[in-house]
Amino acid sequence: MKKINCFLILIALASVALAQGKLNMQLINTYQDTTLPKLGDQIWNDIMGWKDTVKNREYMIAGTTDSIYFFDITNPLDIKICGRFWGTNTGCINRDYYPYSHYMYTTSDQCKTPGKLQIFDMQYLPDSVVKVYESDTLGALTHTITIEPETKRLYMNLNKVRNNSSGQLETFAMDILSLENPVLPRRIGRLVYPAPYSGTRVHESYARNDTVYCSSENSGLFIWDIRDAANPVLLSAITPPYPENAYNHSNWLDSSGRYLLFCDETPAGVGMKIYDLKNIRQPRLVGNPFKEVGSPHNAYWYGQYAYASMYYGGVQVYDMKDITSPKLAAYYDTYPAPYTDGYRGCWGVWPFLPSGIILASDMSNGLFLLRMQKPITGMPETTKELLPLLAYPNPFTGKIKFETSQLKSDQAYLEVYDLQGKLAVQKQLLLTENTQEIELTETLKSGLYFIKVITPTAIYSTKLVKQ
Repeated sequence: MKKINCFLILIALASVALAQGKLNMQLINTYQDTTLPKLGDQIWNDIMGWKDTVKNREYMIAGTTDSIYFFDITNPLDIKICGRFWGTNTGCINRDYYPYSHYMYTTSDQCKTPGKLQIFDMQYLPDSVVKVYESDTLGALTHTITIEPETKRLYMNLNKVRNNSSGQLETFAMDILSLENPVLPRRIGRLVYPAPYSGTRVHESYARNDTVYCSSENSGLFIWDIRDAANPVLLSAITPPYPENAYNHSNWLDSSGRYLLFCDETPAGVGMKIYDLKNIRQPRLVGNPFKEVGSPHNAYWYGQYAYASMYYGGVQVYDMKDITSPKLAAYYDTYPAPYTDGYRGCWGVWPFLPSGIILASDMSNGLFLLRMQKPITGMPETTKELLPLLAYPNPFTGKIKFETSQLKSDQAYLEVYDLQGKLAVQKQLLLTENTQEIELTETLKSGLYFIKVITPTAIYSTKLVKQ
């Protein structure tokens, strides 16, 4: 990251790929296809994960300006394409997806032509994906969607529906659909903002049970009681001026339902906010807006941590144990190029896969599979000594031996990266003052690798060739 690059782990003899900014975050794998159609330098948009609990497999769903991809990432070191579907339109800046049961619902917006709501059946993965619904009856262009599984409802935000008489698209703040029949959704309600907020739109929403939290662009954030979908009741609103208010883009609740995290979006970026909803009719700001480098786009509060896609600031993870003062716990810079202007870099992040793999999409640099790394106790990495690692044989086949200047037994990590900077192997080990021997029989292909040993006081590194 640009302003916090004091955290960079600089590996002697390593390639430029290993000099990307990161903190307590492993790069497991990446996927990119630079031959895909671009809008400017954008190829990719949003990303999402899905766990098949029947077959015990994990999948990644991501979109480009013209297509929707389904990947098997059960073995994250071997990303496999299971399906690619052309969208019903091309040249789309936005695609959005949401899983429900074994179905994936997809929409698009800001496209060259209108599109359709699509539903895909994922139960046959990894062998195939079946498209079971495609229609513009309920929405021709929809900016984002949210599904609340308990109430079996789909929320279509900033939804554009074709008028059957005129043929023109009409824009609605939000349409509410029932998924009682998941392959045949039907509209059961429509959100209409009362005066003095008439004409307000919903950019993105979060729903829990019968309450919906609507990020409403420059108008702020609105909270609705939606038990009666045909007659929503406005409970409260967080409207400007509030600290660092801008374009209210997205929001998410903590597990208790008491605290709401939301992002306001500008190209240069303003801080994320937390509001206390103990009295839901009078939300109260907690602490101060917070962020590191970048512009908050999408953020998810999961357990102790908040995971945010920060455009040119990459993926950032905040420890929310003290909600009055969240602390940066981990990050990975998906966009190491110098920032100029506009929206560039990390679009989406998805932290909910049971394996702990964090998915991220970068508009121009592709898809990233990441994992938070438990730091070795001891000195901060910024103050650790950088030392060469004596490792042999070189080339190696299976086992390697290495020596350090370690004077006592202690915990350490051994990490192996390929030339693209992907983490190929990680092992936790007990380091002693003697020569170490370790087996590297993982599926390492022949080639050059960068070896790193992280101890409480030092980072040792070298490069070896696998025969």
